Amino acid sequence: MDGVRDDFNPAVLGPKTYRGRVYGIPQVVDTQLLYYRKSLLEKAGLEPPTTLDALVDAARELTGGKVKGLFLGNDGGAGVLGGTPLYAAGLELVTQDGEVGFDDPAAARTLGKLHRFHTDKSLLLGAPSDWSDPSAFLQGLTAMQWSGLWALPQVRRELGDDFGVLPFPADGGGGRPTVPVGAYGAAVSARSRHKEVAKEYVKWLWVDHTDFQQDFALSYGFHIPARVSLAQKAVRLRQGPAADAVRFATDHGYAQPLLWTPASQTAYQDALSRIIRNGASPERELRDVVRKVSAELDRVKKSS
Repeated sequence: MDGVRDDFNPAVLGPKTYRGRVYGIPQVVDTQLLYYRKSLLEKAGLEPPTTLDALVDAARELTGGKVKGLFLGNDGGAGVLGGTPLYAAGLELVTQDGEVGFDDPAAARTLGKLHRFHTDKSLLLGAPSDWSDPSAFLQGLTAMQWSGLWALPQVRRELGDDFGVLPFPADGGGGRPTVPVGAYGAAVSARSRHKEVAKEYVKWLWVDHTDFQQDFALSYGFHIPARVSLAQKAVRLRQGPAADAVRFATDHGYAQPLLWTPASQTAYQDALSRIIRNGASPERELRDVVRKVSAELDRVKKSS
């Protein structure tokens, strides 16, 4: 990857790098976004929300009749949001030196605000399909929906210009707009009898042949090329919400850290669900999560 490493989106290259060594080549970037109906926000006299407080207020104002203000999935958002609100608060799941990244009062402040969607009754729950499908948004059941980049072509076909996309909005003075990103990757088995040939092939396809990389990203679904230069040149990603999505993924993207294990995810997600849906104390819930995740990180670091 000499000479091109800096061209890969750092958010997706990071989890495929350990102790300075790259063990997988990112192929494409997927991301999630907040879709909103321009006409509904304009009718309500609202600007697209750029802070979490503004999102809470907008969801409440846009709720009326058979339309809810926001759809975060049928579980209320605990499953799909994950660590996104923490990054929006200026925090992270795991720090660069492998410690818990959200042992901070800002975490409780931000996660506590998510319960307001429930108390305001502004969340769509029990939709015919879940967050990954844009049907609820397209059918007018919700004014805003958190969904994936993959939904954008369908939304554009059915709504034309009457929609926009946003990152998850920042919260607090140290906050930042945030989108989660993930990437398929190509790797070579360390146990292979043909490691050198396999490594040459991976380099040929996923480093050298940028034309194949761009074709793979946009001809078999709707993804962002993992190389920043390719994402900026892709014709289908140059205008409108698609161009916004590329910018968000490049400027505001984060990926789950390499050391974030299923055990840590379960502890955090269960607590997040209780905070969002039941109004559980975020301070108390997070104290327990920090303890569990810290122990899990110690275990992983000892075994690696």
